[in-house]
Amino acid sequence: MKKGPAILLIAGAALLVTVYFLPVTPEVPALEEAVSSETEEHASHDHEDVEAQVQAAVESLSDTTKPPMQAILKLRQIAEEHPENFSANLTLGLLSMRTAQYENAVMRFEKVLVVAPHNADTYGFLAQAHQALGQTDKARETLERGIGQTGGEKKAQLEKTLIELNNN
Repeated sequence: MKKGPAILLIAGAALLVTVYFLPVTPEVPALEEAVSSETEEHASHDHEDVEAQVQAAVESLSDTTKPPMQAILKLRQIAEEHPENFSANLTLGLLSMRTAQYENAVMRFEKVLVVAPHNADTYGFLAQAHQALGQTDKARETLERGIGQTGGEKKAQLEKTLIELNNN
């Protein structure tokens, strides 16, 4: 066998093994995106130190070396100490949705809307939670309330979701 193809095979195998054993970080895209973008919008309402704690907890959810429950407990602690904290409640609401704890999600999203009544994304999340609980009428009411509180593209998105809900 010639040296060229053998070297390519060995290099390819080494690359494959290296890629295979690279650490994998589980994705939490919706959670991290929603929290980071919405946190920037509402950071002036919350103390910067608390926001930094929330952000650290969200980031540690992606860290496979730490149990996710530590981050969740930290978020719950922040939410208990600062019930008006937008980021902690939004994050816990999204986590509740991911784990099919829809009653908890409804509670968290309602808290978020008290602090940020014009946040269209939260109305959408809340409507999804109501829908998952089989509460279609409450989902409709939530979307209608959101449409009345928001504007622009987000309003159009809520209107589209309401139309889809009404057609089902």
